[in-house]
Amino acid sequence: MGFIFSGIYFAAILLVSFARDRWSAKSNPPLAPMLATTAISTITTTTATSTLVRRRGWVLCGLRHILLHHRQSLSTTSTPQRRRSLLVRDYVDACLYNERCGYFANASQPPLQPTPEQPFDFQAFENRAAYQVAVARRYGSHPRAWATPVELFHPFYGRAIARHLLAQHDEQHGRRSDATTTTTTIPPSPFRIVEVGGGNGTLAEAVMEYISSERPELLRTMSYDIVEHSAPLAARQRTRLSSWIDRGIVRIHQDHVVRWLNDDRSHQASRGASERDRECRHFVLLEVLDNMPHDLVCGSQVARRVFDREGISQLQQARVCIEQGPEHLGGARIVDENELLMRADTKRFMEAEPLSDPLIIRACEAWTQPLEHTTDLLDHTASTPAATTTMKISTRASSNLFGMAQRLLNAMLSTADDEWYVPTTAHAMLEAIAARFDNHSITIADFHALPDVLTGRNGPVLQRLTPDHRAVSFESLVLPSPGSCDIMFPTDFACLAAAHRHVCADDARDWHGWVLPSEAFLQRYAESDRTATRSGFNPMLHDFTNTSIFFGRARMPC
Repeated sequence: MGFIFSGIYFAAILLVSFARDRWSAKSNPPLAPMLATTAISTITTTTATSTLVRRRGWVLCGLRHILLHHRQSLSTTSTPQRRRSLLVRDYVDACLYNERCGYFANASQPPLQPTPEQPFDFQAFENRAAYQVAVARRYGSHPRAWATPVELFHPFYGRAIARHLLAQHDEQHGRRSDATTTTTTIPPSPFRIVEVGGGNGTLAEAVMEYISSERPELLRTMSYDIVEHSAPLAARQRTRLSSWIDRGIVRIHQDHVVRWLNDDRSHQASRGASERDRECRHFVLLEVLDNMPHDLVCGSQVARRVFDREGISQLQQARVCIEQGPEHLGGARIVDENELLMRADTKRFMEAEPLSDPLIIRACEAWTQPLEHTTDLLDHTASTPAATTTMKISTRASSNLFGMAQRLLNAMLSTADDEWYVPTTAHAMLEAIAARFDNHSITIADFHALPDVLTGRNGPVLQRLTPDHRAVSFESLVLPSPGSCDIMFPTDFACLAAAHRHVCADDARDWHGWVLPSEAFLQRYAESDRTATRSGFNPMLHDFTNTSIFFGRARMPC
């Protein structure tokens, strides 16, 4: 009988150990602790009349006490490092820019191939097919190389941006671009450019070379700041632009643009406190908004059909939950969020909660401005008026949460979607620019439409290039492992213009803006004949037809 009870004793100990491991690995109460307690109750009951148990009752009583103590401790022990819950923008930011696993932080395989020393000779191509063969030959050998207009059409695309910026700078300071007045009679005004997301430094190189050739007098008072989130790309920029950096004109800031705008010590925190705050800054973003993290807002069918003041409670913000899988080696816990993102045994899923994040609420309000009482955004000086996009934007700004929710739900209704990816990071950037600089302009070129997007308004496309340069898309934001693919969001340019107007409407600043298809913009500013093939096909004009360009300007009256 002693051997029997010894076996029961050790079996119960093993059962407790199993219960402890299972409980610590999961957030929900497992079955094992209940089985352990049941087993002890059964042991005590079935052996109550045993003289051996009566003689060794202290053993069972002690064992039952130990097991009940374990059960109590298991029920109150938390596992804080096994689960993370992130707003969608924070999850997307980690997937793209996390220093250990982010898509743009991969130093060995950055998503942009270095710009070749020799640009394409477009006039040597017979037609579209010959051009496409040349592109495939140049970029096909790199498994993660995305071809962007500023790279493909270097230096002509960058020179077009330079002409545009010079025209805005001259207009800002009361001088026409074609004026013949020399710098000996009119000193050059400071020319300040800030590029967000400089890529390989291709645009900066083209702009600096154009200005040094066409307007060298501006170099004396010019500055060109690049704010780059990706460390590998910032390193490329420093190498490529080293001569301009040595001259003190170009500066590279490896930082998040919102953090840089809010923390830059070279400017005073409050507007109007220094003369530099009144200097105009020209911000440029080329295919950057598509990689800026968004948030996800959801609305119910009930709120869409019948809206009342209780409908605000129907709006929800989404979160991405990351859970660690079962532990296999010694019960070690994950204490590093980077490691949790990178582990293969984690599961990721979405959950919703009531809308409460202040940035999401402000972005929803600004990016869903009502369209009544509008001002025409059409730039009537466009060289091809028929090709321009006429867009309307309200001059009114409402700060009412109820009105914001109603506009958001109306926007959802118009697209028959219950989900909207809100450009919260872009909105935070616009807020920071408007708060820091009284006078500024912003030029944004990006995609207004993308293929294979996820369901929902402004849904992103998640793509990864295969070794043979084919694009593979994913059907869920949490399906691919973090950092394994690009995440690109289309831009609603009407809402972008509304948001910029909204953040600049809190004071007496004058605002002006327009939106053009990329083709119309390039026909005005680019040397488009230099990118035409012999058949007449012009890839700079005829490709990338799903892109547009927004220009907005805020100016404080003198």
